[in-house]
Amino acid sequence: MVETPKGPTKSALPPEARAPVRYASQESVDALSGKVDKMMRILTKIVTILETPSPTPPPSLPALSPVVNMAREVYEACTKAVMDKNEYADKETRAVVIGSTESKVPAESLKKDEELVASLIDYSESEAAKKALADGKVTHHRHPIDRPAHKRPLKIKFESKDIRDSFLKGIRSKKGRPPPLVSPSSFVRIDLTPTQLALEREARQEAVKKNLEAGHLLYGVRDFSLITYKHPRALPPQLRNTSGIPCIFLWCTIDYCLYCLIVRSRSLYEDNKRDRSWRT
Repeated sequence: MVETPKGPTKSALPPEARAPVRYASQESVDALSGKVDKMMRILTKIVTILETPSPTPPPSLPALSPVVNMAREVYEACTKAVMDKNEYADKETRAVVIGSTESKVPAESLKKDEELVASLIDYSESEAAKKALADGKVTHHRHPIDRPAHKRPLKIKFESKDIRDSFLKGIRSKKGRPPPLVSPSSFVRIDLTPTQLALEREARQEAVKKNLEAGHLLYGVRDFSLITYKHPRALPPQLRNTSGIPCIFLWCTIDYCLYCLIVRSRSLYEDNKRDRSWRT
C-alpha cells in the first residue's frame, strides 16, 4: 500500500528554470587553497602570541598610576599649560628696562619712569609705539612691586606683540646704548619667562668666559641668546680686573705654600738640633 503524502505537493521545476551545473577549475582550487593556508599561518601566529606569557616589568620601574590619579595628573598638567600660556601671552607684549635707577620717593620715581618710557619710545622712532603712547595704551610698572626701590626692572606693556617688537627693533637697529639709559649696565630686552631667564644667565656666563679668552669684548647676550659683535671693543675695567684675579690668587697660593714649607723645615731642623744636644 502506497502512503499518500499529506499537504500540498511541490511540483518539479521546469527545465528552463534550472541553473546549469558549474564545475570548479584547478586554478580556482589552487587559489582557494593558498588563501586558506595563508589564513592558517596568520591564525597560528596569533594563537602563539596569545599563549606566550607577558614579561614581567623589572622591579626598578615604577608601578603604573591608577586611572583616577592619571586623570588628575593630566587635568593638572593641562590646567598649568593653559595658565602658563596666558602668562606667556601677556609677557609677549612687554619690554623690560634693566639697570635703570629709581628714586626712593614713589612720586619722583613714577615721574622719572614716565619720562624714561617716553624718551625710549621717541628714540626707537616706532610710529606704532608713539601712537600707542599718545592714545594712553602704554603702561609701565617696577617689578617686583613689593620690594624696595633699587634699580628694579621697569616693565613696559604695549597693546600687542607687534608694537612691542617694533619698539625693540627700533632701539636695537641703532649703535650703542640708548641715550635715555644713563647707567653703562642698562639695556632693554623682552620680558623673559623663568626658563628663558635661566638660559640668559648661562649665556652671560659663557659670554664672560669667551671674552676673557679672546682678550676683548667680542661676545654679548641678546634676550637669552649668545651673539657676536661686528666691531670688537676693549674689555671693561671690571672684566680686566677679573681676568687677573686667577693669576694673582695662584701666585699668592704658591708663595704661601713655600712659606709654610720653609717654616716647617726650619722647625724640624731646630727640633733635631735640640734632640742631638740633649743626647750628648
